[in-house]
Amino acid sequence: MILQPVLSPFEQLVNPGMFTWLIENRSRADGLVPPTQEQALAEVHEKGSALLQALASMLRATEPPAQSPLRERPSAVTTTATHPTKEDQTSPFLTEPPSAVKKIEALAQYMTQSVQSALRLTALQGSAPQDPETQAALIYLLEGPQATSALATGAPATWGMLLSALIVAPLGQLLGEEGAAARSRAWLDEYLFTKPIAATLSALGHPEVEHALALIRYLVGQPDEGLPAFHSTEAVHSLLSAWLSDDAVRRFLRVHTFQGVEYFHKEAFEELTWWTVTWRIIRHATQGLNEAELSQVLAEAYRLVQALLEAEANSSYRTEGLLRG
Repeated sequence: MILQPVLSPFEQLVNPGMFTWLIENRSRADGLVPPTQEQALAEVHEKGSALLQALASMLRATEPPAQSPLRERPSAVTTTATHPTKEDQTSPFLTEPPSAVKKIEALAQYMTQSVQSALRLTALQGSAPQDPETQAALIYLLEGPQATSALATGAPATWGMLLSALIVAPLGQLLGEEGAAARSRAWLDEYLFTKPIAATLSALGHPEVEHALALIRYLVGQPDEGLPAFHSTEAVHSLLSAWLSDDAVRRFLRVHTFQGVEYFHKEAFEELTWWTVTWRIIRHATQGLNEAELSQVLAEAYRLVQALLEAEANSSYRTEGLLRG
């Protein structure tokens, strides 16, 4: 199978055993860090590096030389005494350029830091500012949209979705920053990453794997962006419009037509709202935040939640109603 060199290291990282190991090593609400958390994160880094190296090798073999930053261009200076070998003639540029080595290491580190930020979410209650708005945001973040304690209690299906998305999200940056998020989303299907993800989620007890994959596609395709002002009317309208124009999101929201009117599913909308702000908080936390910055991000995230839920309440669960405001 042509994709096996990439799928094998991916499956080493995305599997029920690995995810259970990570979930068990999440920080506790009192701030206690399990003694084996660093070991678990080191394993993420090691396996993430192997995945990135395998993917980079495949990309170097398939991308045109002028388009791939992972290929080393041949030197313009050659000696007449040197003759190309058969291997040189059939596979030029397949050496590992120093710039690619640095990029792979940086992305493996970023992947590890993202997972670390997720594992330490539950410890925020003890370290975050104690003002009511920040604490309300934390309760919402850790307990989920229906107060199911999904992250706080280590619900395997929820954590499986989150960890899968965090591992895939950085991959597109192998070919540069521009369009990286869209590339990561496309590679989910192009490299058949959805198959081991689906198998893992099923083993972790997720009741609707295809529904989960639709959400993962959406999260992976989100570029890193700031939260400030995202609770404004214009920004909320823009986000809702983006949701309703995204096929994966529409599937997740269970958009359907009844008597000529498009409706969405209430619980799915509230779940999507929670996932959107949780994802963005983790992306911010991965970049490193001091206490004041953390408080600001949490406050902005919670205002976004309130604005989205207000739009839902005023929509009569019609898609056109979401955009009415």
